[in-house]
Amino acid sequence: AQGAAEAGPTPPAEGGDGTEAAGPSAEAGATSSRRVPLCSQLGELRGHVQAMSTKLDADVEQWRANAERWHKEREEAVATAEAATRAAAETEQLVSQLQGQVAQLSGDIEMVQASLDEAKRSPGAEAFQRLKVVEQRGRVRMDRTTGQVSVKAGLEFAPAKPTAPPDAAFKDAEAAGQTVADIAEVWGFFGNMPLDIQLSLKPGKGGKPDFWNGQAAAQAGLLQAELERAGVPLAMLSATGSQVEKGMEPGVRLSLRSGLFEEASAAEASKKAPR
Repeated sequence: AQGAAEAGPTPPAEGGDGTEAAGPSAEAGATSSRRVPLCSQLGELRGHVQAMSTKLDADVEQWRANAERWHKEREEAVATAEAATRAAAETEQLVSQLQGQVAQLSGDIEMVQASLDEAKRSPGAEAFQRLKVVEQRGRVRMDRTTGQVSVKAGLEFAPAKPTAPPDAAFKDAEAAGQTVADIAEVWGFFGNMPLDIQLSLKPGKGGKPDFWNGQAAAQAGLLQAELERAGVPLAMLSATGSQVEKGMEPGVRLSLRSGLFEEASAAEASKKAPR
């Protein structure tokens, strides 16, 4: 034992290349140096995973929002298409109804036109057309409702003399003849119907009422005779003459007595009657 102690400490073992062999502490340090980079990599990997997860969550949310928006737009498009389809169907139905109404109106118009054509061919319509030609001459005019013929020109009588017996004469025989011819022509348009002559005379200076009544009757008789000469049968003529009544205008009034004018006059009166 003493010999071993004297021999001194045991020298360190040498490696094959003459270096000292590494002990346990050296190996632990080497292991620690290898673990540090791995932890760093794991941390970086964890960060990448978290970033990817966050981005994925954002993408998923965006996809969900887009999907909802697309679904809503699709529903709106479908609703719009359905509304357009309904509107097209309603329009087609309305067009069909309008076509039916147009066809009916066309038929009604044709019937009315046929009635108008028939009315134009009737004797009364032809008479009124010819009447316009006579009226354009400016001497007579007829009321289409009452059948009264008013004298506008050419039928003036010569002044009467109260000192002489009643006697009638035209102031201008030629002009009076033209007016009488127009009256006879108007009478002929409506066939054989009575023509009444009513003459109202405004008294002049002097003379008694009997004279002026006689003078008015003489003038009415003269007009009746001239109308007979112009072609109106005496049996269709009646003539009366008198002084003008208060509030009335003097002059000659001729009236055609016919059911045509009586019906028109009654219809006109019914329109004016209060309801």
